Order: sequence, then structure tokens, then C-alpha cells
Amino acid sequence: MQTILGTVHLPRANARNTKINHAVSVVFALFCGHHFWLRRQPCSVLAVIAILLLGTSPLLAEVKLASPFTSHMVLQRDLKVPVWGLAEPGEQVTVEFAGQKKSVKADADGQWRVDLKPLKASAESRMLVVTGSKTAQPIKLDDVVVGEV
Repeated sequence: MQTILGTVHLPRANARNTKINHAVSVVFALFCGHHFWLRRQPCSVLAVIAILLLGTSPLLAEVKLASPFTSHMVLQRDLKVPVWGLAEPGEQVTVEFAGQKKSVKADADGQWRVDLKPLKASAESRMLVVTGSKTAQPIKLDDVVVGEV
């Protein structure tokens, strides 16, 4: 990214920080623009503040499940059940369901996947829980059953 003061190097883009980099570039455009009151502000100070506030902060780290996974879903019986999503690169992700607990480390792009062992059909409503080593709150999907999809 070019500014009046030189080049600003942002982290390598991946699925996780692309939106953050876009937000930083918008802040640069606003704070380093040609508006009268903004011209008085030193661009470099505001740029540093924007990077610190919107950079890849651990507060933004969060495990995400792929879109097919929601509460009130039915998982296919008698087959392996793949569960996948995104996390911070290198983050340890754990999926728990029906007495199974599987863990995996997210790859360099933040993608992860675990395969639960085949499950027997059950109308018993259970909770699927996904946790991450860098995520504050686990993802909890309630009312998940196993049956014919």
C-alpha cells in the first residue's frame, strides 16, 4: 500500500486477514485524505494507530464452521462425518459430538477438517461443540441428530 510517506507492508493475505487489510486501507484513505481537518493530522501517526487497532489482533481470532453446519441439523448415519471450517493458521481445533472428540491443527491458510467416525441413527438431540486454542468462546450447535439425510 502506497502512502505519501512510503510503502506500508501488510501481512500476507489469507482467508482470515483479507477483510482486516481492506479495513486498514479504508482507514488510510480516510485519515490520509484531502479533507481540511484531516490534512492537519500527521498521516504516519494515524496510520500506525489504524494498523494497531485493525491489525491481526488475537481478539479477532475465531474458529468458524463452514456454512452447512447449524443448530437443528441432521448428520448422515453410518458414514464418516466430515466437519470443516476456518481458524487462525496453526490453531488447534477440537470437535466434540456423541462421545467422539477429534482435534486437528489449521493449515497455513487457516483451513481445517476432522472426520467423525460413522454414527448410528439416533433421534436423541445432542450438542456439537467446536473449540479453538486461540478462540475465547466455543461454537455450540444444539439439537443435532443423526439419521437419514
